Amino acid sequence: MKTAQTIVFKGGVWRMRKQDDHRGRLLAALEVGERDIAAGRTVPYTPDLLKQIEQEARTHAANDHPINPDVIP
Repeated sequence: MKTAQTIVFKGGVWRMRKQDDHRGRLLAALEVGERDIAAGRTVPYTPDLLKQIEQEARTHAANDHPINPDVIP
């Protein structure tokens, strides 16, 4: 029989692993972004781009598209 302490400990370990995985994906994405910037592959951040991003997000939400876990804090 599992004790409450065991359950809490295993939950903590699971959460740490999940955070480490998320952190690893974030660092990998940042490295890709740094390489793109260094190579000149950038897109100017403009009000029109923001509107496009917002519209795409609304469309995805309306169509029940899953949220990418990499963009959830």
